[in-house]
Amino acid sequence: MELRVSDVRGLHPACILSVRAGQARRQAPLGQLATHPLRFPEQTGAGASGHLKIDLLQPLASECLVLHPAELRGYTVGVDRDGGAPGSFRLLLSQLGPTAAEPPAADQSAAEAEAVASTQQYLEKFLVLEYMQRLLQALVEARPEDPFEFLWRQLGALLGGEPRAEPGPKKPGGEGTSHTHTHT
Repeated sequence: MELRVSDVRGLHPACILSVRAGQARRQAPLGQLATHPLRFPEQTGAGASGHLKIDLLQPLASECLVLHPAELRGYTVGVDRDGGAPGSFRLLLSQLGPTAAEPPAADQSAAEAEAVASTQQYLEKFLVLEYMQRLLQALVEARPEDPFEFLWRQLGALLGGEPRAEPGPKKPGGEGTSHTHTHT
């Protein structure tokens, strides 16, 4: 079963439409569902139970969290809510048991190639790769006892506008900053 949305009125496109058909749940921003449908396995479609459970959710905040590549751990995530007081919560991650092998990757579609090019343009525009390379070079040279505390301080210095040990790009045009905390 495939579900699309059309003729949306009076609702913000960032609202999340959450739909459950049988045991399968899919969700996406309302504004994307006209061109990117929700897909459900045929055996869990509305025909199996005769109905859909539909929830419309409003995002309170949005953050990005970079996970440590070698281990899963706990992360404290700080969020600044639009018009509300700051909040935080702790994510505790753990490894699942063995999983089935993923199917071989298909050839890259035009949409995937466009997404890669868009990502590369974004990273180049804000000099992210260059700054991250400098951070890693400074980390390897300094070899601090706690590498994550070192990186945290460097990123904090960039966000707070304080002097930095390593030069990095200037903060883009005074835009707001995210406050995702990943130190354990």
